[in-house]
Amino acid sequence: MARAVLCDFDGPVSPTDIGAAFARTFSPGGAAGGEELLGPWARGEIGHRELTRAQCRLIAATAEEALAFTRRFAPDPHFAPFVREATARGDRVMVVSEGFDFYVADQLARAGLPDLPFAANRLRFEPGGTVAPEFPWAAGGGCGCGNCKGQHVRAWRARG
Repeated sequence: MARAVLCDFDGPVSPTDIGAAFARTFSPGGAAGGEELLGPWARGEIGHRELTRAQCRLIAATAEEALAFTRRFAPDPHFAPFVREATARGDRVMVVSEGFDFYVADQLARAGLPDLPFAANRLRFEPGGTVAPEFPWAAGGGCGCGNCKGQHVRAWRARG
């Protein structure tokens, strides 16, 4: 029986939380990774979508700077063989991430998996180095997620 395997990005694909490192590096004094923002999220007072918006208000980076930075991180060398083995069995694999599309796509391509489906938040790079997050996979259920992973699980279950 074929299965759908939905993988988070942080851990299975990337051993390092690239998004957190990016936010810390491109915000003044690493403020986007500080307790003032992360504390309310960790306590459940805000969702990941609001955390991401707050972090992005502090980030200053061009698309080129951001991609150069995220390319310092290597994909987990075991992820691509896992995907190939799973798909050879007839299973479907998809990455679902609260991270950003620009580095998720790049890391998958660097792992030799450029066509692996994924769902992630988008980051729009604006003139002057500001960034704006977009949440194409947010669910309307009030969970506060930028990319509602439960929504993806329900969609795959509905497919059978």
